Amino acid sequence: MYKVTLSIPVYNVEKYVERALLSALNQTFESIEYLIVDDKGTDSSMEIVRKIIATHPRGNDVHIIDHGSNRGTGATKNSAIDNAQGNYLYFMDSDDEITPDCISILYEKMSETPVDFIAGSAKCFFQDGSENTKASSGYTHCDTLVAAPSEQSVAKLYYLQKVYITVVTWNKLYDINFLRENSIRCIPHHLNEDNWFTYQVILKGTSCRLVSNSTYIHLMQDDSITGRTTHLGLTCRSSEEFYEIVMLKNNYAKGYKGTPFYSQLVRKNYNFATHYAQAIHTYIHTYIHTYIHTYIHTYIHTYIHTYIHTYIQECSYFL
Repeated sequence: MYKVTLSIPVYNVEKYVERALLSALNQTFESIEYLIVDDKGTDSSMEIVRKIIATHPRGNDVHIIDHGSNRGTGATKNSAIDNAQGNYLYFMDSDDEITPDCISILYEKMSETPVDFIAGSAKCFFQDGSENTKASSGYTHCDTLVAAPSEQSVAKLYYLQKVYITVVTWNKLYDINFLRENSIRCIPHHLNEDNWFTYQVILKGTSCRLVSNSTYIHLMQDDSITGRTTHLGLTCRSSEEFYEIVMLKNNYAKGYKGTPFYSQLVRKNYNFATHYAQAIHTYIHTYIHTYIHTYIHTYIHTYIHTYIHTYIQECSYFL
């Protein structure tokens, strides 16, 4: 039995996966099971993975889960929850890195006071290697401990005391029994799986620990899901996903009527829905303006202009 399972999803990350995987394999902590979830990309990512584990001293601790076909990042997290052999589960992305002492720090904190999950802090870096300090501040926790397990204690911490907890699934050490017993899952087909997953973690959590130690290195890539959304805006698929999350959150929240944090829960859900409604509106406006306008212009210019020109030429034969 391993103490920790570390899960990495792999999908078209050939430029980054070697660095990410080696940062995981070279941890100072010993008892780690590695789950590589192959989500069937089209590049050489898995060839790189297999080459590394074939020669690495920890190669026998690496297990590959073959999805058979591309199923999405949400499904990769669910596969890890289902297959993890460790007492605790840690997610990282395959285009990021973790510090050499990442698992040691989080596991030591967990051993001191067992909780449902521990969240570490992270630093963000641009592709040129310089730190994005503004972004890093958004992934920084204040040292906080909710030790005595009590129902909805994490939700009270988050909604009433307004203690910040990052929404991302990565860089958190979860008690695997906590996730399984509460049926905390990702939406399988979603690419942006964090929001719904962490929403459940906060509402179901009875204890947690937030640490200021930076244990994660988040590389801000333009070609990542987050990067594409930031620079290019929402797509039709991501718009549908966020709408689905809004509906799930609203239905889930009904079970918390009468709790002291219910009004704050509803308000946050409303703010979330409003934010993405505005983003979807912008996407639709941009789509109509850019694509449909361009299509109509092209159609008029190419087909109708050509038709009229041809018609005039044909008519000239009779003159």
